[in-house]
Amino acid sequence: MNSKTKKSNKQNSVEHKKKSSQKFLVLSGILFGLFALFLARSPFISIDFDKNVDCGSVNLPPVVPLEGNLKPNHKLEKAVYIGQHVLVGPETIEFDKDGFLYTGLLNGQIVKIDPTNPTEFQIIAQIGTESQEKCKKLKEHPNAECGRPLGLRIKPNTSDLYVADSYLGIFKINLKTGLKTLVLSSS
Repeated sequence: MNSKTKKSNKQNSVEHKKKSSQKFLVLSGILFGLFALFLARSPFISIDFDKNVDCGSVNLPPVVPLEGNLKPNHKLEKAVYIGQHVLVGPETIEFDKDGFLYTGLLNGQIVKIDPTNPTEFQIIAQIGTESQEKCKKLKEHPNAECGRPLGLRIKPNTSDLYVADSYLGIFKINLKTGLKTLVLSSS
């Protein structure tokens, strides 16, 4: 092949690419136009361009002054971590009438913590069907078989703890007996 033939082949290739890109742009424009026409004539979308829009104003309530209970303070600077690096992924907390703290963990466990001795905790229940030993190993991602308790509430004047689990549903746990009952399945 001589140099003239190579140049000619390159020019043909460049011209072919230009024509292909021009065809693509024209085809895209036609498709966009047809889509816009469809939207304008669609019985599913009704836009009344003749309708007047009433833009009213909004009156915001006055700014609440930061005084009384809202006064800035430094109380949270005295906070201490409970179960740091031991209790993984606590989501919500609930206190019983005796002051014990309950929380659900990433591994599906519900634990009871004595605020006077926060280094000790007691496992109340395992929400899921997997064993506590297998679920204890979870450190980053929840597992549907272990459960993921996200909400806790103690029914007033009872020892029943209600647990909303993201995978499994709503459970009732008797805090005295440890009996776990499925109240409402997620399915």
